[in-house]
Amino acid sequence: MTAANGDPTDAVTVMPTPALEAYRARRATTVDDPASYYRPWIAVLPFDGKSGFRDGVWDLRNEPARLLADEMERSVAWRVVPYAAVVEVVGAPPRRWEEQHLRQIIDALEADMVLTGDLLDYNMERMTVGDPLIGGYKSYKGIAELEVQLIRADNQRIGNAHSQQESLDRGVGLDLLGKPREQDRQFAGLGQMEYGSKEFRSTAIGQATIAAMDEVMQQLAQLVRPQGIQVSSGAAQILSVLGDELFVNVGSENGVHKGYRFAVYPSHQHVEGLDPAHRIAIVEVEDIIGARVSRVIALSGGGSIGVGDRLELIGIDP
Repeated sequence: MTAANGDPTDAVTVMPTPALEAYRARRATTVDDPASYYRPWIAVLPFDGKSGFRDGVWDLRNEPARLLADEMERSVAWRVVPYAAVVEVVGAPPRRWEEQHLRQIIDALEADMVLTGDLLDYNMERMTVGDPLIGGYKSYKGIAELEVQLIRADNQRIGNAHSQQESLDRGVGLDLLGKPREQDRQFAGLGQMEYGSKEFRSTAIGQATIAAMDEVMQQLAQLVRPQGIQVSSGAAQILSVLGDELFVNVGSENGVHKGYRFAVYPSHQHVEGLDPAHRIAIVEVEDIIGARVSRVIALSGGGSIGVGDRLELIGIDP
């Protein structure tokens, strides 16, 4: 999918690979609760390493992205495409992400969203008080500034998340006659330290990295979770029922996105023998047709749906 210089090509065919096949098998067996808001599949792409961190220590295009994908696995707000599958599809990361390239990646991974990221500042500094050859204090400061962009499958940018974190590791006690402490060994041996490992997380830069990723994930959860729709007049409802084809009276103008789910309640015209407060079906937005029209599919109770039945968005509450 990429040329030798890292630029995207027109190719869209992706050969099956072990990680990609394992991911597709996992998706095929994933059980989705229709009564819950849709948890999108997100692919974390290699980062843009602009931070100026010294060369030869870590692969800052891939390793922070892989760590963020691993950390995101802990959240129930989304599902994460395994980073190994992402790497197999992306190949050599381009100098910049073009819309066409993102479209190819999304199609190949069947992802709902992709996440691109930038390490804006990344550093670990050593600060000394006193003469370390005689006896003095030494501390290490880790800095991690991260910004990510979340992009929907239709190439619409959902929003950004940003965090800047600092962590200070003062260690314990004095440096005596220049004798190195554990923190000194860690600082000197960063290049031999596995990124994301327990040892990495104990360093000042590791602590700042995890703190930044935690804050970014909190912001992303707010972007991903349905936040409500705007209906200027009337209410959201079933517009038409044509066999298995269902349409609703809300669309792009109302803030609706593909994957949004609605609980369906019977209208007054359709209420005979039904409890208007009892949900009769659940539908999911399959396609945004226009400003105020979307096509939906029934996840449950499809045979009970009638024109005018009212809709309530699922998943507004945190």
